[in-house]
Parts: sequence; C-alpha cells; structure tokens
Amino acid sequence: MNLEDLVPHPENPRTITEEAMGGLMRSLDEFGDISGIVWNRRDGYLVAGHQRLAALRERFGSGLQMQDGAIVAPDGERFPVRVVDWDEERARAARIIANNPRIAGDWTDAAYGQIDAVVEAFPEFEDAFRLDELRLDLPGLSPSPEPVTLDDGGSGDASAPTVVCPKCGFEFEWEAR
Repeated sequence: MNLEDLVPHPENPRTITEEAMGGLMRSLDEFGDISGIVWNRRDGYLVAGHQRLAALRERFGSGLQMQDGAIVAPDGERFPVRVVDWDEERARAARIIANNPRIAGDWTDAAYGQIDAVVEAFPEFEDAFRLDELRLDLPGLSPSPEPVTLDDGGSGDASAPTVVCPKCGFEFEWEAR
C-alpha cells in the first residue's frame, strides 16, 4: 500500500468546516491520531479517517510517507492505517455507523469539571478546540450559574438570573429575598 492509495471515498457522508479542520490539525499535533484511519483494499477507498488524512496532507504535504502499514510524518509520528476487505455495502454501512453521533454515548455530570480542568491546565485549548462551544452543546447539562452579588440593601439586580438544574435541565428565575 502506498500513500497515493489512500483515496477519500466520493460518497463520504461527512464534511468539515475550515474552523473544525483547524481544531483537528491542532489535535493531531497535540495528541497524534486518537481515532483511526481505515482503508478498504477491495474498492481502494477510505472507510474512516477522511478528515484526519486531509489534515495530515494539509499539514505535511509531500513530507508524509507510508511505512509498514502506517502514515509517517516528517517528525516520525506514526498514524496506523487499518486495512479491511469489505464489499461496497459493508463499507457504506461502516462509513455511516462510524459517523453516527447517536451511538457516541452521552456526557456525564463530570464533563464540565473535566473541561474546566483542561482549560485551567491548557488555557490555549479553549479556543483551539472550541471547548467554550462544547460546554453549551452538552445535552441536559448546564454550567453552574455565576454567583450573584447583592447590594447593601439586600435586593438583587432587577433582572433575576436563570438557574438550570444540571441533572434534569429544569430552569427557573432565582430571586434573593
């Protein structure tokens, strides 16, 4: 197998925005490939890893090589390529299923704390990996409300803050009494 053999499938069901590609390239720089690239020898197309391969090609261009079943970057980082031998129906099913967010699992209550810990340890990751947007997208979870400071008279601001239960998502207006 040669690097030129790794051809994106023309019916790949996913696309990626320029902004997301930037995050993916940064992820590859920081962590290497944490997802995988799959190539189908039967039809000669990628099954999974279209965007990762595009990011690697954009980042390293002709500096990439194939060695012993892996894409090798100029710095020696290896990105293994899994080779399968599937008919078109099975390969199509794998492309859809690999990208199905409905089987990706759900976030836990610990997600916010973990995001906060990552941002504290690596502040540059918040924008690079769109972690602020991820906080907003976590289904059923909501970040803790900002603390409310009351004035000397004991009355709050005219607009009461909205409080969201992190377990059930119930929202209510909170007013200090």
